[in-house]
Amino acid sequence: RCSKEIPCQSCIRRCCAGICPLGTLATGEGSRNVMAATEHLHRRVAKMQARIRKLEDALADVHQAHSEEPHPLLRDDLVGLNTVEEPSADVVQPTPIEKTIDALGTLNITEHGFSQFLGSTGGSEVYFSHSTLKDSSAHISSAVDSNVEAAPSEAIKLFSHTSPFSPQGCPREVQTLIESYLPSWDRAHNLCRQYLADISWLVKPVHPTQVFEDMLPAIYRRQEAISGEEYTNPHNLSLLFVILALGCVVEATASSQDSNNSRPEAEHYHQISKAALSLQPILEQPSIYAVQALTLLGIYNSMSGEDIMSQSNMELTWNLTTLAAHLAQTVNRDSARWDLPQKMVRRRRAIFWDVYIAENWNCLSNGRPPSFKPSYIDCKFPDFDGPMSYETWQYLFARDCVAETASQACASRIPTYESIMELGKKVREYPLPDLSASGLPETVIQFQKGICRHARDIVLLYIHRSFFAQAIIDEPSNPLKSNYAPSFVAVFRVSSQILHDIVEQFRAAPSMTSRWWMSWSFAFSAGIAFAMVVTNGPHSLLANTAMKELDQARDLFTQAAPMSQRASKCLSILNRLHAKARAALASSKDDSDSGPGLGSTVDDDDLSIFGGYTRLVSGK
Repeated sequence: RCSKEIPCQSCIRRCCAGICPLGTLATGEGSRNVMAATEHLHRRVAKMQARIRKLEDALADVHQAHSEEPHPLLRDDLVGLNTVEEPSADVVQPTPIEKTIDALGTLNITEHGFSQFLGSTGGSEVYFSHSTLKDSSAHISSAVDSNVEAAPSEAIKLFSHTSPFSPQGCPREVQTLIESYLPSWDRAHNLCRQYLADISWLVKPVHPTQVFEDMLPAIYRRQEAISGEEYTNPHNLSLLFVILALGCVVEATASSQDSNNSRPEAEHYHQISKAALSLQPILEQPSIYAVQALTLLGIYNSMSGEDIMSQSNMELTWNLTTLAAHLAQTVNRDSARWDLPQKMVRRRRAIFWDVYIAENWNCLSNGRPPSFKPSYIDCKFPDFDGPMSYETWQYLFARDCVAETASQACASRIPTYESIMELGKKVREYPLPDLSASGLPETVIQFQKGICRHARDIVLLYIHRSFFAQAIIDEPSNPLKSNYAPSFVAVFRVSSQILHDIVEQFRAAPSMTSRWWMSWSFAFSAGIAFAMVVTNGPHSLLANTAMKELDQARDLFTQAAPMSQRASKCLSILNRLHAKARAALASSKDDSDSGPGLGSTVDDDDLSIFGGYTRLVSGK
């Protein structure tokens, strides 16, 4: 009898949950079990056997030209492995992977009613969410007041505090006041250059020509605004001030100063930017400049050091970026259809794709669904001369891999493991760009190539993390025996590579690397993965290797903790996991003759958090 759930209890009992509710089994005797529908598997095995024979023949021909001895891989006992006997009727066949993993994510509700949802790919963020939500709900007013104090006047405080909504007041008078806080031309010019040099390589919602040829001269009244463009409206002022704020942040980083020295000036411009944004209601009168400003406000929040109270700041970053994506509902359609000037067409295309990249990466980090589906988009890529650029590869990879992974992770129906493996293969084999003809310095080319490789590894980590956790749950002492062993191997490999990449980035540019909270989220996830291997399977053959990687992760976060409060918070959790892993490994060595011991006990709580399993956390 159907329980009217997906999958229903009837299908679960019949071992065919994967085809519920619309799939069918093959007819005939034994159709009550999913193994009755395996004819296609036999055909596939036959094709693989034929392929193996051809490869063996080709290897023999090539080897014979160089040696009279048979190739070691063509021994009779190995060649015979390609001959598979038909299974007899009385042999019990292995059960296919049809188990449904309950990886919906974590819902966190505090006693004050604050709630936060982190989906299956946002597992690592759960470690921070509950405590910071409690702190936020208890001290929210004092936190807001301390930030707004950086605003230079009561009127700007009011408009900044209510941003992005518009309070009652006289916008024209406040706009005049905001314009009076513009820095000198030279100072503004230098801060904009600092921003473009150190931040725009990652996300570029504002092009240099817009800043130096259009916006700065118009706002400082050094030239007339270009026909059809208005650079003295509030949203343009908001955009300029957030660029100045970001310039202050990276200026201190570039000169190796204490990051706290940049905070007063950066936060001063940040508050003015928020106030300017609320002068023109963004929900009723949105503009592409508001989209650009919101995107950069999200970046500022992720870098400003307010990372600090941490999870609430990450939440604000996601909300600002998602709001920018919703307001960009016009630029997802290609602007050339409306016969706009070519300059504006290219700008709107660049704005959409940079917002698209920022939102999809944020959604993947938090396990939340993206705003755009591919069927909604016909916006072309910006026109870049010559071969594929680093920017174009970012657009393509976000569209083809990041967005698809985020959408699949947030689907109401858990994807089949076969589809997970297909997506993982697609990401793993996604071609990297050839940047040799870009004309950039070799150091920049290598850095950009490293980021592209890093992006692939991070997406693979998100794709396989739930199944990595399930492999440990199934076979804690040897996850390679699990049906999900491919996911275990994939996460183990990419976690090692992610740690190596971030170690190299931090070694080359410690101050700048410490600013990006996403880098520490990725490294933190990699560290947790190794901790789970050791803690739950200290007898595993991979336990010692995983422990070395965990040691490296802890060393990295120890070095970064004084420079990044995000890294500092991660370090306190890594220290706890490191101590548990060390204790498990020591116990397994002391009691090696008494069976699996601690390795047979699975730490369900940490594994369920890392794997993004369905959990409810209540502060009541």
